[in-house]
Amino acid sequence: MLVFTLAMALLGQPPLQPAPACAAPVACLTPIAQPHPSVQDGAVLIGMNEVIVISLDEAGANPTLVATGDEAAKRALQPGELRFRMEGMGGTMLSVESKHGRWLNYRARMGLGGGRPTSVCTLGSGLSAFESWQQAIPYLTLDKFTPTQEGQMVCR
Repeated sequence: MLVFTLAMALLGQPPLQPAPACAAPVACLTPIAQPHPSVQDGAVLIGMNEVIVISLDEAGANPTLVATGDEAAKRALQPGELRFRMEGMGGTMLSVESKHGRWLNYRARMGLGGGRPTSVCTLGSGLSAFESWQQAIPYLTLDKFTPTQEGQMVCR
């Protein structure tokens, strides 16, 4: 999986089921009817061409939905908030803007509510990050937000 990190950032979306007789599991996922973008059970769920703003508590955990859609795209981020934008033209690009006061690691999985893990990099406080994949990914689930030491950038 090809991942490019240009700065630092964060993102997520709901559960998928494989389509019948599909050779490429990621490209052939069919969404289960579930609202997205959203925050469910501590996970951020996001799909292609969606934008979501969340807030995390001071410890860097417990995501809470702040805004979605046009409101999320246009609002000025407040302290403790993160904006995720997922776009694609052939591949997938996830951009993350962070106004959280701490550096954060998180987990990303391809699919709603779970799926195959994919690599992402640490989000820096007050910075933006960009993650890209060569293939189209219909949905991402982002969770396990954990603070880390400032300046300790890790991609995994």
